[in-house]
Amino acid sequence: MSETIATLHRYLGESLVTIAFIGAVLGLFASDPKGGVAKAAWIVVRVFGVLISIQWLLGIINYFMLPAAVRPSLAHPLLMTLIVAAFHPAQRRLQKLEGSPRWPLVGLLAVTAVLIWIGIGLA
Repeated sequence: MSETIATLHRYLGESLVTIAFIGAVLGLFASDPKGGVAKAAWIVVRVFGVLISIQWLLGIINYFMLPAAVRPSLAHPLLMTLIVAAFHPAQRRLQKLEGSPRWPLVGLLAVTAVLIWIGIGLA
């Protein structure tokens, strides 16, 4: 069971960086707020929000299932918790903005992707 959770956690973590990159690229090309590209970017943001929460939960489960001697540095789960805790309120604020918040959307996804990549390095 713990191997399955660890494997899911590893693959989902690596996939999140790619998903955030795809969302950021879509956000760059979302010039029309009612256009298909903008809608696709928002779909990616919403899916990313769900996946990052699942990833965090898998990570917490995995962290406490591992023996203390082989756990990653405590910096990894702390950074990831901060990322998730900051992402969701920022996502809600972006959804309330008028028009097409292209640059804030791109910035949120880019910063989140970089922080996740740093967090993966701490594991």
